[in-house]
Amino acid sequence: MPWVEIVDRTRIEALFADDPRTFLEVLDENQRGVDGLVTVFAPESPPESPPDSVTDTAKTCFAVRWGQRALGLGSKAVLRAFRVGDVERLIPDLPWRGHLEVRLPFWASGIVGAMFRTDALTAEATYELKPEAVRPPAALSYCVEVSKDEDDILGPIFPKRVPGSPAFLLAPGGGLASLAAVTHQYGGMARVSVYTVEEARGRGFGRAVLVALARALMRQNLVPTVTVDLGRVAEVRMVEASGFSLHDVGLRVLLSGQQE
Repeated sequence: MPWVEIVDRTRIEALFADDPRTFLEVLDENQRGVDGLVTVFAPESPPESPPDSVTDTAKTCFAVRWGQRALGLGSKAVLRAFRVGDVERLIPDLPWRGHLEVRLPFWASGIVGAMFRTDALTAEATYELKPEAVRPPAALSYCVEVSKDEDDILGPIFPKRVPGSPAFLLAPGGGLASLAAVTHQYGGMARVSVYTVEEARGRGFGRAVLVALARALMRQNLVPTVTVDLGRVAEVRMVEASGFSLHDVGLRVLLSGQQE
């Protein structure tokens, strides 16, 4: 089956929009990023299909954010596949050089490891929060929404913050302790990120701003989601203690060349 590179944003959106929780970052960067930031390798549509169509077979694909290399962040990819054979055929044809960071389903790790030299980075989980599951922490009442005059404090911490989205901070005694902002948004989904200064960690401040922002998003009829490195136990506990439930888990690996 021939593979083609897809750069048209409408077609890329169609490939991933059925699971926006898992692929929210890809969808958001495709929707509001620069041309070429997100490109997809997928099975070529049959000759009888219209040029702008996306067939069922094209749902096996690699979404590759090659544009991040120009930003000094390296090339990242998200593997979406439903059959081992598709993984085996597609990966060797990718036009990558050097190291490539890939998010892939756990079931694909065996075949990828057999084909490439790999370093396991981490398991990454996607969580979502439903209104009936929210667990407000004690420090919630001390959280304050970030005003337009304070927006400049968010940029260095959350460079991918969604413009115009709400953000919350907690600053006991006047010293900034924790911040929460929306870093990706697509349709009815919003990805929340939390930052807590090192000396303020372990005191429930991160959980407080997380819940404050999540509640604000739900008032806008948005579903709050977070992605968590499962190796960071404190972050996992914070997210689950806030009421978030697990949606998806993937493995992040670093490909560093083909097996000899």
